[in-house]
Amino acid sequence: MIDKMALVRRILACILSLHLVAFTTAHSAQAKHSAANAVANLLAPNSATLTPAPKIPTLLQRRQNSEAISICNRYRTFLNCEGEFDTVYPLCACYTSRTFAGSYVDGLARTCSQYLFSISGSDVAAPFASFTSFCASAGDVAALLTSTIRSCESINSRDRACASESSNLALYGTLSARAACACYSGDVFSSSTNDRRASICYEKARIAGNSFANVIREYTSLCTSLGDVRASAEDLAVNCGSFETVFSSCSSNTAGFEDLPASEQASCLCYSGADWIAAEADNAVGTCLQYASRNFQHRVSLYSPYRGLCSSAGDVRAEAQTTGGSDMPTTRPSPAPTGSSGGPTSTGAGPSESNSDNPQENNDGSSGLSGGALAGAIVGAIGGTALLAALGFFIFWRSKRSGDKPVPLPAGYGGMDGDGAIGGIEQEVGGIADKNEYQSVPIPPPPMAWTQQAQPMR
Repeated sequence: MIDKMALVRRILACILSLHLVAFTTAHSAQAKHSAANAVANLLAPNSATLTPAPKIPTLLQRRQNSEAISICNRYRTFLNCEGEFDTVYPLCACYTSRTFAGSYVDGLARTCSQYLFSISGSDVAAPFASFTSFCASAGDVAALLTSTIRSCESINSRDRACASESSNLALYGTLSARAACACYSGDVFSSSTNDRRASICYEKARIAGNSFANVIREYTSLCTSLGDVRASAEDLAVNCGSFETVFSSCSSNTAGFEDLPASEQASCLCYSGADWIAAEADNAVGTCLQYASRNFQHRVSLYSPYRGLCSSAGDVRAEAQTTGGSDMPTTRPSPAPTGSSGGPTSTGAGPSESNSDNPQENNDGSSGLSGGALAGAIVGAIGGTALLAALGFFIFWRSKRSGDKPVPLPAGYGGMDGDGAIGGIEQEVGGIADKNEYQSVPIPPPPMAWTQQAQPMR
């Protein structure tokens, strides 16, 4: 005689075991093995077995069995969850209506496990043992994820604010600026640590379905792929420092320097003091471009307009002196020489300053006398001085001859002191003191060709 009640129990046990097998196949090899053995030990549901007549269950037992079956059916919903067993699965299995219900779900697992144990023994119930306290062990995973993601968002927000600073963008460019801010612990480069942290943040955000996953994803390998960008920036300073120092000096002293014609830029960039240093200046730009093209592509456009500038423009200051300099601006500051780089760090005298080597300015605003006019002025001054000396000698001779006192010199010239200076002041002609001659007009310094020393453009 077939025990129908036993058959029903076996069918239910088989169904639950099959669900358990489907679940454990994806998530737990050990549970899968146990469930498979349990199913193998069960008799086929359509096989007939002659057993002694069972005892008739009481009403209480029937109600308990019905409740257990209902509980197992409800728990079947949680067994159908999918995803990584240690992180994603709890988000599905331990929540009801997006609310953490760990105690409730673990209670279902315990009740179902006990029922299966009572009707089919420990082999069938064993796979449920790991689920009887699963949610309690996992905890409120959603809350933990939210806390982790918020921490990641805070760190990433700080790094992005740092990378968006104008000074960092100008030096590194957009992507490298992010690495310069995110890949360091203090001043120490730590690529693996920061990439691993970003990867954890990305994974947590992805599991939680948070849009932050798209933001943090680019940081998961940023430090490893770009390397120590701060060290590269130090190398940039070494390779481009000479040119940038000179360029900064010229730009700070001349408004709109970047927009000036090449010849006017060359009048500042290509000189160290008064010396034309075309080869040195062009080499500095070439070295800078070579390094930037490999490591700082976004800066190449800043340097390329000045490639070979000095050689192509020529000695523009000498050309300006040859043509009188009237066509060149008179407010151009001249950079002073520096130590090792040879580039300028400060400006020279402005247009209001002068020294003994600068030509005197005429009332009409011209920059100086031409060579012929200067020579004529010198000859005229010497002739006039000789004439005055002869006149003085003649007056002195007449006074001696007539016995009268010497006639004084005309007012305004002063007397001759003991060493022959005029009025106690040494007059200079061409920078050389001449104590035996008068001069009636200021005599400008000699032309540039006499001293072989170029003067700064004004």
